[in-house]
Parts: sequence; C-alpha cells; structure tokens
Amino acid sequence: MTMNRYRNALLLASVVFVFALQPCCRRGADDNTDDLSPLIIDKDAPLLLDEPELSATTGNTAAAVENAACFVCHANYTEEPLVSIHARKDVGCTKCHGKSYLHRNDENHQTPPDRMFGADTVVALCTECHHAHEISDEKLESMRKKRTDKPASAPAVCTDCHGKHRLTTRTVRWNKSTGERL
Repeated sequence: MTMNRYRNALLLASVVFVFALQPCCRRGADDNTDDLSPLIIDKDAPLLLDEPELSATTGNTAAAVENAACFVCHANYTEEPLVSIHARKDVGCTKCHGKSYLHRNDENHQTPPDRMFGADTVVALCTECHHAHEISDEKLESMRKKRTDKPASAPAVCTDCHGKHRLTTRTVRWNKSTGERL
C-alpha cells in the first residue's frame, strides 16, 4: 500500500513538473524558430546506444557485426580491403585471430590476441582457405621491388599485395609465435 502511494505521488509530481514547464518551452508562431516534430519513443524497442554502422564495404553479415568489437581499438581496419572483402563473405577477425576475449577486454593493451601471424606464417594461414593463387614470376619480382618496408630479397607474403593489415602505430609488441610481450 505504501509503495502505491509513493508511486502515485511521484507520478503526480512528474505531471505537475511537466505542466509547469509548458509556458517557457512552448514555441509560438511569432518565435522565428522551426517547429520540431514530436519525439516518439517506442517503449517496446530495445535501447541501442552504440550500434555498429555497417557500411557497403563491410556488408551486413554476422562477421561484420562481430568485427565491430575489434574495431573499437583497431579502427584502421574498418575500410581495409582484406577485412571488408572477408566480412562480405561472412569471415570475421575471429576466424584467424580467435575470439581473443582477454585481448578485447584488456584496456591496458598487455594481452595479445589468441593467434598472431608473423611474415613466416602468413602464407600458410591464407592457403588454409585460398588453395590456389596464380601469380607470374615477373609480377612477383615487380612487387618485391616496389616494397619499401622490406628488402627485395625477403620472401613475398599475401599481405604484401592484399592489404597491409598492420597497425600504423603500436604501443605494445608481442612475439607472434609465443605471445610474449617484447
């Protein structure tokens, strides 16, 4: 009984408060301001504060939505061709890097993702799904000469041509094989 009285009193106070504000907030024709349409609140719909935006490049797939958790920190990957092409095919970050929950939840950036890939393991990773890749020796040699971040003698890896897939600025480095912090 007491709870109902309290609820009724609170409701009455709210109504009085709203009506008390009406004269100062009402817009008139002599106002020279645009009238705004009324705010309509759908109380049955969930409140979504930070929905991930799905662009035409990432597609509307489960992988694209899942990638949004990664993009909180790795925003530079949102428009990377390697990521967006895979997302359209419903292949997300976790396919290669694992769920990486500890990494995602570490705001101090001390925990590595579940799996990382050095230059020596990228080709093996990509060929798990992409079984064939046709590239002429001339094209391969031309690509090697154009690289500025590696010596021309370094072996070519998939990400030399198919997206950089690297952070431009790193605050932490890990050994990609062991996950040990360097």
